[in-house]
Amino acid sequence: MDLSDSTVLTSITAYQSLDRESLVDADGTAITNFTIENPSDIESYSQELRVSHEAEDGSSFIIGANYQYDDIDENSNATAPVASFPFTGADAIGTQTAETIAVFGNADWY
Repeated sequence: MDLSDSTVLTSITAYQSLDRESLVDADGTAITNFTIENPSDIESYSQELRVSHEAEDGSSFIIGANYQYDDIDENSNATAPVASFPFTGADAIGTQTAETIAVFGNADWY
């Protein structure tokens, strides 16, 4: 968006989402003896705002900020219904969130 003839405001917004269900027959045989289920849910949001300006004397600047938020939930569910183990399954659950904030700028003059 032009704020004036020499100043521009730029906004970049992004949202991504991934929901996945994955079932793997991990024992490599025709009989389903060992499977791994990997459900996951990932969401990511980011926003960048920046202002750039070019003066008549050739000098210029850019200043801006960036924000990003990620939320990740992943599971790994292993099942071995026919096995010599003392258990028939195991679960691993992982949850992560990350928040990133940055400010940036640059100036050129001649």
